Amino acid sequence: MPHTPSSTTAPRPQALYVLPTLLAGAVFFVAHLPTLGATVDFLLADAGASLKLEALLDAGLRPAIDFGYNYGPLSAVASQLGYSLLGRTVTAHLILVALLCVGALTGLARCMARLENGWTGLVMSVVFAQAIVRNLGLNLTYGLEAACLLHALAFHLEGRRDRALMLAVLAALVKPSMGILYAGILVGWILLRSSGLRETWARLWPAAVTAVVALGCSMVVLGFQSTLRTALPLSGMTHYEALEPPLTKLVNTLAAPPGVNFKYYLGSLSGFWILGSVVLVLGSLRAIPAAILQNVQAEVGLSCAALHVAFATLFFGPWPTYLGLLAVGLFCVVTARPLRWVLVAIVVLGSKQMTSGAVASWKERRPDASLLGSWVLPSERQEVAEVLRIAGSRPIYFVTTGYPEGAIPNSRGTRSWFVAPGMISESEQAVIVQEVRAAPVVAVGKVLGIGALQFDWLREALSGHKLQHDGKHFTVYVKDGP
Repeated sequence: MPHTPSSTTAPRPQALYVLPTLLAGAVFFVAHLPTLGATVDFLLADAGASLKLEALLDAGLRPAIDFGYNYGPLSAVASQLGYSLLGRTVTAHLILVALLCVGALTGLARCMARLENGWTGLVMSVVFAQAIVRNLGLNLTYGLEAACLLHALAFHLEGRRDRALMLAVLAALVKPSMGILYAGILVGWILLRSSGLRETWARLWPAAVTAVVALGCSMVVLGFQSTLRTALPLSGMTHYEALEPPLTKLVNTLAAPPGVNFKYYLGSLSGFWILGSVVLVLGSLRAIPAAILQNVQAEVGLSCAALHVAFATLFFGPWPTYLGLLAVGLFCVVTARPLRWVLVAIVVLGSKQMTSGAVASWKERRPDASLLGSWVLPSERQEVAEVLRIAGSRPIYFVTTGYPEGAIPNSRGTRSWFVAPGMISESEQAVIVQEVRAAPVVAVGKVLGIGALQFDWLREALSGHKLQHDGKHFTVYVKDGP
């Protein structure tokens, strides 16, 4: 049965957990700085999409109305405010990511302080800091959502379901997926634990006020229609429906990706995710009797298990972004100290790939002020130079996710946020087709080998252009004739 601190034993001070975790997080952030600031992620992927979002908003375009957008209104508001204050640069992005990592790491440390058993919680919090820092740097949404969810779990463990619900509501407005589910679960626990309508309302109204205030602030920045559309998970559902089924994606990208062997499971956190998933589900079933007896730790373990199963089966995506929920859930249902040390050892072993990647990045990447201050590989710099050579004095039109137009002179990009299946509306497609046909030079970004060239309508629009360069990151076309 889940461990519950005895009434005679006061919980250890949270500062004892928060400070070492933040110190470890700072060390890991520096270690992964070249990776977090990698040029390719800003030119062609999520990190650049964060900068592109603010550029689109600054141009007066509205999420989910003028361009496809599958995150919540608070994510857009945070991007608008953050980059407006600090600038639309890699340095600004890394500062914002660092602040969000502080929030997420503090939430994780608070949870582990409540779940302590022989210092296993402190050690797990410290070693897990690397996974948090490395995987929340992709975009601002991941870090903001993780901070809200982890602090919500910490309040839940303290028995403050009302405060947990407030933060779950904020998480839902950052990204309308896991936060919505957790808010629903918390409402269920509140209804189950409350003795009457008066007590129920006393626990629900703070979250209702939080939602009203957050939505009101979003409407000031984004407008009513955009706020309403982004607060609902409809765009995200459309995006996920356009991709392969969640379980298929889980197998292909995590459980059994092509060409891997047993070293993959030992040297990365995929092994921890797979084993932890099984342990969490089985442990949560064992915790049901304790949850019925109002054991809060068991209650949180059941909640984490439900969230984890929903993620794996309904909207599986970048799985490292929810590793914190898995770690907290496991420590809720695994109480034996030796088994906890085994989990810690698996995390340490699974961090080998991240650690070696950080070392390699410091050896290979160098900051480049001409590319937004990102950290560039020699091969990436050479390919950008080749694209510029082909273009000469002609303007370049980029069709890709990311923000290459912010770094490469005499260029512009699409008016779309994410050039991916299920994200681009028919009106966006029509604009891109028109601009591609008129552009003298078109550079199409490659993500995972193909990128936007997977679209038939784009290949057709390029029929009047000749292929001039087919590199690792860009495919460049030049228009025939004058």
